[in-house]
Amino acid sequence: MRSDGDGEQVSTPGRPDGDQEAKRKALLRAASSVIAEEGYANASLRNVVTHATARHPVRGQCAR
Repeated sequence: MRSDGDGEQVSTPGRPDGDQEAKRKALLRAASSVIAEEGYANASLRNVVTHATARHPVRGQCAR
């Protein structure tokens, strides 16, 4: 991100903000898990990303 002349943050193209090393490690852990669960031939990038970004629901949130 960069600042325009008025001090507002303006989005710029390129790598997203955040801890890149932490994101890399999370993706590698997710890939290992997906490959272990589904096998190498059945693993997909979509499943890896879904696994890496999944938020665990709060206990009891789904029960009504």
